[in-house]
Amino acid sequence: RRETNTFGGIAKYIVGDMYAEAVLAGVWGSGNWNNTIGGISGHFNSNGYLTGGVAGKVFTLFDSRTGSHPAIPTKAAPAPAGGYAVQLDVSGRLAYARETIGGFTDNTGFVRGDEDSHSGLVGGKARLFATIPQGRLTWQPYVAATIDQQFGFSHTLTFPVQPGFGFPGDVTSFGSAQTLWGGQLGVFARDVSGFIFGLGGYYQQSAQYQILGAEASVKYRY
Repeated sequence: RRETNTFGGIAKYIVGDMYAEAVLAGVWGSGNWNNTIGGISGHFNSNGYLTGGVAGKVFTLFDSRTGSHPAIPTKAAPAPAGGYAVQLDVSGRLAYARETIGGFTDNTGFVRGDEDSHSGLVGGKARLFATIPQGRLTWQPYVAATIDQQFGFSHTLTFPVQPGFGFPGDVTSFGSAQTLWGGQLGVFARDVSGFIFGLGGYYQQSAQYQILGAEASVKYRY
């Protein structure tokens, strides 16, 4: 059982209907390891980081709105006008992540070494969305498909040599590189004041994992 804290940032650059962004995030925390059968326990710390980049382009499939409506607005949107638009956002991404759970000595004196996991990831995303002005709000429902491929994957747990236990030491490996397919579904609501409210869900699956989640957000574009 452990508690983690995450902090990250995104820098995004937009030119017309094309964009690029860089991502950097860090994670740190601590936790407790318990073996309820033998009453063995220990305390550990953990840390990690993620860095990556995304590049994409928005294609307008249909647009019946009046006035100027950029594909990705860079400031608070003007008062919504009539009509609607359907657009396709296609992007690719490249990332690298690493996390280490620090070693510890349990209450019997046995030493558990570091657990280290790292891998690169290359992927793509196609997001189909509509832009529908209605009163003060501009609604933007969306559906998306994703694919991600891990590479350079490694997940190991090290046990050092421990003569007192007659243990020669060992390195255990877990898992393998995965290909993850996924889908997303949700909606954004942008108010003329600049606030953007979002709600959505996502699902990913590979040979080893099934990931299901949801997210809610509040943003302000100025």
